[in-house]
Parts: sequence; structure tokens; C-alpha cells
Amino acid sequence: MQSPWAYMLVRDVLFEPLHYYAYEELRLLRKSFATPWSLSTEDDEQLYRIANHFAPQSIVEIGLPQSACYMARPHTDAVCTAILPSAAGTETLQRLGINAVEGNAVEELQRIIPDGTAAGMVHIALPDNRGNSVTVESLYEWIATHADADTIVVMEHINRSNRHIWNGIVNDDDRASVTFDLGHRGIVTFDPKRIKQNYLL
Repeated sequence: MQSPWAYMLVRDVLFEPLHYYAYEELRLLRKSFATPWSLSTEDDEQLYRIANHFAPQSIVEIGLPQSACYMARPHTDAVCTAILPSAAGTETLQRLGINAVEGNAVEELQRIIPDGTAAGMVHIALPDNRGNSVTVESLYEWIATHADADTIVVMEHINRSNRHIWNGIVNDDDRASVTFDLGHRGIVTFDPKRIKQNYLL
């Protein structure tokens, strides 16, 4: 890994072993959500570190209330919105200052990131369901057309239902500059000053 920027991100953010003070609080909070599925604690903690490092002005979670809590925690001044498949967890998120909406994910994303604005950090955590693949592709396309150098996308299930979408991002999408393949999770950045490169971790 020749890029100092990429090496630092992998070493000091994605796989940082240090324990953050907020982890214990968030581990207790995640137990209060009764959702049919969730990411592992380690995956959510990685989202925390990514949000902490990039300090986005806006955060959008698509799918999981637990993950929204982790991304919103490092910088409480960031505007965080969770697009959820059901109303479960919305009251808890709203008490924490996180906007929570339910409905069509593509329509809600277009409302949250309208034309003329840039996406910040977006986490696409839809369940591993083949029926959602077109929706995920539409979500990514909207984000990519509203991306700037500070936009970052984290996408789950890139080794299964979203594999074809991920392969298209890595091989064919020139808007995506540096990407990181973590096996089950992919990370996309859009800085046009960086040479297109995919790191398989």
C-alpha cells in the first residue's frame, strides 16, 4: 500500500484496536433496539471510527437504527438522519437528536440530499436480500451524482447480494476514486485528486 493516506486510514481508522470511551455506552444502547437483524458490534464500532475520522457535516443511515447511533456519536453537531424500513427505533433515535424517517429509501434519500447539495457520509445497510439490489443501485447512483471530495459511502453485503453493484463501482465508475474492499463491507471515496485504486483488505 504505497499511498500514505490509504495506509493511515487502514491502520489508524479501519483496524484501530484502541478502545473509545463511547463504546460501552453505545453497546448498552444497541440492546434497546428490537430489530430483526443488526451488524456486529465490531462493524458498528468501525463506523464510529470512520465518522470520527472524516467528521462529515451530514450523515445518512439506510437500514439500521443501531448504526445511526454509532455514526452520530463522535460529532454531535453533524446532521444525522436514519431511513428505516419500519418505525421500530424511531422514538429512541429522535430522543438522541437523530432524525428518523420510514418509507421508500430512494425517495427519502432524494429528499435528504436534494439537487444542489453534496452527500456527506452515507451507510447503506440494507438486508442481504436479492430483491433490494435495484434499490441499492439506485441509492448509490443518487449519492454518486451528489458526491464531492468529502463524500464517503459504506456499503454492506458486497460479497453477496450487492456484489454486482460493488464490482461496477470498482471497475467502471470513474466517480469513485479510492475504494476499500473488506470482504463483506465496501468503502467508497470520491476525491477526484486521487488516482482510482481498489484496496482488497
